[in-house]
Amino acid sequence: MSLLAGSALIIALLAQHLPAGRDGLLKVVFLDVGEGDAIFIKTPSGKTMMIDSGGIYSDALDIGEDVIAPFIWNQAFTSVDHMVATHPDRDHIQGFNGLVKNFRVNSFWHNGDSESYHFSEGLDRLINRKEVNFSDLKDGDRFFVDHGVLIRVFNLREALAKEYGPGNQLNDNNKSLVIKLQYGRISFLLAADIENLAEGYLVDKARGLRSTFLKVAHHGSRSSSTKKFLEEVKPEIAVISVGNPNPFGHPSPVVLERLKSLRVRVYRTDQH
Repeated sequence: MSLLAGSALIIALLAQHLPAGRDGLLKVVFLDVGEGDAIFIKTPSGKTMMIDSGGIYSDALDIGEDVIAPFIWNQAFTSVDHMVATHPDRDHIQGFNGLVKNFRVNSFWHNGDSESYHFSEGLDRLINRKEVNFSDLKDGDRFFVDHGVLIRVFNLREALAKEYGPGNQLNDNNKSLVIKLQYGRISFLLAADIENLAEGYLVDKARGLRSTFLKVAHHGSRSSSTKKFLEEVKPEIAVISVGNPNPFGHPSPVVLERLKSLRVRVYRTDQH
């Protein structure tokens, strides 16, 4: 795999090039950033959103500037209206520095645990200098990012801490923002890195999880994608954002078999 190729899994069209602007189509792109998440969204009227930004545990490559930015420029965009950092893991946030540096940004959202985010050096100054709205998304937030394009937020950080306490099981993964994107009859549930604890809470307490597409949690880790959660979401298509080669054994054969048994079509950024 070549990260510099910046290949992408494009669910809207299952193609590798997207025209920009007001083409009337919602497009959701799962970028190949290795072992990490980076999801680019373009709404029908040309609004843009970046959910997570990939990252590697090395400074050899700037995922934001070297991989994601060229992809967005290739779509003829010079701004990203909204950026969302679902949780503090490096493989989800490292690229934001390069993106904020190179694009106009209106809003930068996080899960409310801002002290846990260790962004690349200088990002705070960039956000302040560019007057970007830096704020948290709260559980139950619902808003339209475009006409007919609804965002719903599941933020379990406070609810899980109240129910289970802030112990080891309440790790950063379980505090991830989960975003549901709804456009007409089509919906995307973007599950970040939540594990079985958060999945179980959502199954028991939340409504409206059923979605056409599921971004499989935590790169297909065995600690996520429980049978009850998948049965509640009932996705037709699942996307696994995963690196190759993979030292973590992602995606787990157990998870792949579980998806297969539920007749879910699976796409992976390391293969497609």
